[in-house]
Amino acid sequence: MIISEPSNPWMAGLAALFTREFFVLAKDRLTDEGVFVQWMHAYQMDWETFALVGRTFAGVFHNSLLLVTKPSGGGTDYLLVGFKGHNRLNLAYADSKRADVQKSKNVVLTDPRLLYRMILSQNLPQLFGPGEIHTDDRPRLEFTAPKLMYSDSRQIDIYGKIRDHRWSGLAADTIDVIRQVAEDTDSQIDFAAYALSLHSPFRAMADTDRATADQKKRFYQLMEDYCAENELDFSIFSDSELEQRCLTAQVDALVKKMDRLPDPLLSFGYLGTLYNLKGRPAEARKYYDKATEFGPLSAKMHSNLGVALFAQGRLDQAAHHFSEAMQVDPEYPRSYLNLGHLRAKQGRLDEAIRHFQLALQLNPDFAGAHNNLGIALARRGLLEDAAGHFQAALRIDTGFVSAHNNLNKILALRPD
Repeated sequence: MIISEPSNPWMAGLAALFTREFFVLAKDRLTDEGVFVQWMHAYQMDWETFALVGRTFAGVFHNSLLLVTKPSGGGTDYLLVGFKGHNRLNLAYADSKRADVQKSKNVVLTDPRLLYRMILSQNLPQLFGPGEIHTDDRPRLEFTAPKLMYSDSRQIDIYGKIRDHRWSGLAADTIDVIRQVAEDTDSQIDFAAYALSLHSPFRAMADTDRATADQKKRFYQLMEDYCAENELDFSIFSDSELEQRCLTAQVDALVKKMDRLPDPLLSFGYLGTLYNLKGRPAEARKYYDKATEFGPLSAKMHSNLGVALFAQGRLDQAAHHFSEAMQVDPEYPRSYLNLGHLRAKQGRLDEAIRHFQLALQLNPDFAGAHNNLGIALARRGLLEDAAGHFQAALRIDTGFVSAHNNLNKILALRPD
């Protein structure tokens, strides 16, 4: 197997790694049943450029796949996988190599079928369609890159196109495997273990409402063990009991290690964040105040302290800390989201909309900002614009329950 992973295809010269000639050289170096994997990202790309690369790859590797790298199924990093021979996906062969994967001290993969969830297309010519390719003598990618760096192109268009064509580009037996592992609760938990081993947890990894008592216990233990050792985004939780258990696991682990941690400012600040998430804003504020004894708060800490004050109804103080966060780091998008949420609560919708838009300028893939902007626009009566932002949030995070519910409300309000 050959894996090609350039740091950035837009940097001068590296576009040569995406030419037909390079792919031919790579294929020629493979054994008869060899596999070539090309990493590529969609950052600062439009669909035409992304399809140019995919079309070039598929023209050399006639047996090929497109996969997403994140277990969540979202993100902007992709893998083009090319097979030199006639064999493509072969579960029997993959299963025979499972013992080798299980020797890894990093990756946890109990069943190769789990990786099917990350396959986006088995028919790249259909997905990318006819058109130009990238070659040494016609380096279209090289000349497109500078223009895209200064354009308004958004990778969300790429993600949406791929998702729209996904099921038509998959074989029936592949779809069967995807549905089996996605719907079976034990497989969901096994896939969660894989995602956690990559430090890539995502929303609604396992359906605990359908789980048996033993399955629920296994998943909860898996998550608590992870939370005791790792920071994570608690917005991924839809199970409130599991969220509280994981918060408690982190608090307990942090308190035990506090004397040994090298940075008390960060440690007390993070402890404040955890208590904030536990719904105990008074204790959260106490630990943020403790953190200030060791230095100035970061933008993230100011923003989180603002959230704690917001929860206590101290809106002016909360707004002050959100503004402080913006001063410390003008490119931290969550500060704009939080201040927008506060202004929306005060009924100052124009200010709220402006802050949500600023958050999205900094991070176009900020699902929470899309959802909040959609809510504010809906309150202004701009239903079509609101629906567009709820749809954008769902393209980024397919398990975003609030965005699903908000979109359904908007659709119900639309005139026939």
